[in-house]
Amino acid sequence: MKKILSFAVFACAVFLSLTTLSAQEVYELWPGTAPGETVREADVGKRHADGLYRISRVTVPTLRLYRPAEKSTDALMLIFPGGGYHGLAAEHEGTQVAAYLNSKGVTAAVVHYRVPRRQGHEKHWAAWMDAQRAVRLA
Repeated sequence: MKKILSFAVFACAVFLSLTTLSAQEVYELWPGTAPGETVREADVGKRHADGLYRISRVTVPTLRLYRPAEKSTDALMLIFPGGGYHGLAAEHEGTQVAAYLNSKGVTAAVVHYRVPRRQGHEKHWAAWMDAQRAVRLA
């Protein structure tokens, strides 16, 4: 009995330590190709001269989930990084905000919505569809 109890405690400790290692989960907002898209490409981004990392092209919108490492308040906040529909300020308006919220016990979800603007549509068309989908999934 003592061996079984010791093993159970050890197994729980291993399980809990593994779950804290997965700090981020990524979910695609749309199954397959997003509405109006014809290609599925990886996000295109780079660090600029001002030191900020910006993503300039997103064709596969995603929700990136950041869970707090310690106690959770069971709250979730969606974060939509800015960029004027030309790109995403994904680092300083995304992951850094998520880290702050995690320090307060809040789970954060950074949404990488489609940019840049799509030809033949209003500037907000693709981003608005992705935002609505993210809210539904959250």
